[in-house]
Amino acid sequence: MSKKLTFFYLISFLSISLALSPRALAQQTLGGITGTISDDSGAVIPGATVKVVGDQTNLTRTMDTSDTGFYLIPNLPIGSYTITVTHTGFETLTIPSI
Repeated sequence: MSKKLTFFYLISFLSISLALSPRALAQQTLGGITGTISDDSGAVIPGATVKVVGDQTNLTRTMDTSDTGFYLIPNLPIGSYTITVTHTGFETLTIPSI
C-alpha cells in the first residue's frame, strides 16, 4: 500500500471515529441571582440586605448591596428561592419562588 493511501485510511478512520463517538454534553448545576435594589422613585439603595433562601433546601445566602444598589449571589444550586430585602427606614420586601 502506498503511503498516501495509508494516510488517507488513517485520517478517514479517525474522522469517522470522532464523528460517531458519544458526546459528553456539559450540564450546568449552579446558577446565581443578581439585581439592583431601588425605591419607588428609582433611587438605588446601597447597603440593603438581600437574603436568599432555597425553597426546597433552606440553603441561605445573605449579602449587602453595593454603593450602586447592586447585588450578586453566585453559585446557587438550581432550584427556586425566596428573596427578602431589608433596609432601615424601608418596608421589608419578600419575593417568593424565584
